[in-house]
Amino acid sequence: MLYAEDEGRASLFEKRGIKVSFGGLDDFFLELGKRCDPIETSYSFTENPLDFIPTLNSITTDVSHEIKSCEKNVSAMYQGWPASYADIDAQITFERTLLNKVEAAAVEKGKVCTAILGASGIGKTTFARQVLLGLHKKNFHCWEHKNDHPLQFKMWRDVAREMHSKGKIGALLIDDAHTHLRELNNLIDLLVSDENSNLKLLFTSARNQWYPRIKTPNIFKNGQEFVLKKLDESEVENLLTLVDISPDIRALVENSFIGFSRIERKRRLTTKCESDTFVCLKNIFASEKFDDIVLREYAELESKYRDIYRLVSAMESAGIRVHRQLIIRLLGIPAPEVNASLTNLVDIIHEYTVSQREGIYGWKGRHPVITDIITKYKMSDENEYFKLIETVIDNIIPTYDIEIRTIRQLCGFNTGIARFPDKQRRNKLFRKLISKAPGERIPRHRLIRNLIELNEFDKAETEIRLFENDFKLDGPVRRYKIILMLARAQNAPGILEEDRIAILEKARDQALIAIDRHPENKNIIRTYCDVGYEYYKMTGKLEYFDEAMKNMREAEERIGDPEITSLLIMYERKMAGIEFDEDSD
Repeated sequence: MLYAEDEGRASLFEKRGIKVSFGGLDDFFLELGKRCDPIETSYSFTENPLDFIPTLNSITTDVSHEIKSCEKNVSAMYQGWPASYADIDAQITFERTLLNKVEAAAVEKGKVCTAILGASGIGKTTFARQVLLGLHKKNFHCWEHKNDHPLQFKMWRDVAREMHSKGKIGALLIDDAHTHLRELNNLIDLLVSDENSNLKLLFTSARNQWYPRIKTPNIFKNGQEFVLKKLDESEVENLLTLVDISPDIRALVENSFIGFSRIERKRRLTTKCESDTFVCLKNIFASEKFDDIVLREYAELESKYRDIYRLVSAMESAGIRVHRQLIIRLLGIPAPEVNASLTNLVDIIHEYTVSQREGIYGWKGRHPVITDIITKYKMSDENEYFKLIETVIDNIIPTYDIEIRTIRQLCGFNTGIARFPDKQRRNKLFRKLISKAPGERIPRHRLIRNLIELNEFDKAETEIRLFENDFKLDGPVRRYKIILMLARAQNAPGILEEDRIAILEKARDQALIAIDRHPENKNIIRTYCDVGYEYYKMTGKLEYFDEAMKNMREAEERIGDPEITSLLIMYERKMAGIEFDEDSD
């Protein structure tokens, strides 16, 4: 056992045949706890179900404890932070129209999960906490998963079983659920298989992150989905009433706003702000243009603190899980100066504890909308942004959960590396990530897809073969194998039409194998439809396309994902368009 990470010494040990792993004591005991039977609790005076799985206490927020131990903070909440449970309990938040419906869905007998979806800044986290607090008042045991740690689905299954045996009921909130989707799918499947609805799952996600991903059918069969949209008329009224009756909030309201009549205030919020939650709040508490407020705040900082603010914003905007040690590695800030930096960035950069024993403290900007504005204005040079992402990857230590999550977030659909339009530059970063964390699948998925889109078929095939050797084929790579065949049939130069048709026939065979092994993967079925569509264009035969559409209709009925319905409509229109064109000739 060593007190500090030493790559040189580790390589010497490995040459002697000794396996070396890096990690803190918390990591060690967490993994040890997963593999050992927990100590049996003979008596518990708290009646808290987590007493039987004590490992969960360090990665879970207990709502009843938060209400008692934390104080309300109006100023932080109305500067962009989500409302805390203490804020909600102190009645300094306004009620959303969907609140009663979501509460009713969450407590419905036999239902396991409730999803709250919406855009960034719309108030998903605050709303979900309002729902959870409502359940707490109905004598539910309520918890929120700390987002920087993996979701321990097996342990939560044990908690659910314990509650079922004692006749108790509880609710768990998972914010940004798309980052825990594999574990969430597993937990929901386990609860459904146990026929146990004593643990209700409440989760939030942005729609653009939620819809493309593969979810278990049990989310749709044993739960309900709600979309949080812009403020409606009654919600604007609730917000204005809150401003009028709460002295804590009224003290923060901009004088120019408070001077208007209630009717004029309402008109301004619904017309000028388009009823967007975050922009409405900023209009109430400041009268200037939102971008100007943020930029003026930035300009008032000292140069060295601007750099920290700029880098933290750019990294967070890219999906990077920013924390103190990562900032020290990137900027070379002496450790004694960290606290001074945070003091000078108070209410701008917030530090929170990820693991006190390991000394990992996460850093976050006030709100994603604000960090995106800083990034847009202060990190506009693509080369500088590329260099930053490259430097972050070079400094990642993939033995910590928070940095593994950074690797996955960098490979997001719309954030991180995906922001670079040049796929060759993306591939360079994906290769760096693969070198840093060979056991991570997502960077390999993205690299394979990019190589296919660049028509670098031989390289893509090599990557697929390497992936198969290292992991065996999973759903996404099976799909990429089919997409590779489809791209070859469409774009390979110098081959005959009959060869292209033969490739499509092989692609169809691979699609059937993939659907058999991954029947819930809507993306594989979608790719099969693409194969059938291309086969029709080349041969005029509809058999493959009809077969693929039949598979999709069966999946729609079996899974219940509304995205599959949208895909069906899209392909029907696509085929109708082709037939119309041919008839007109």
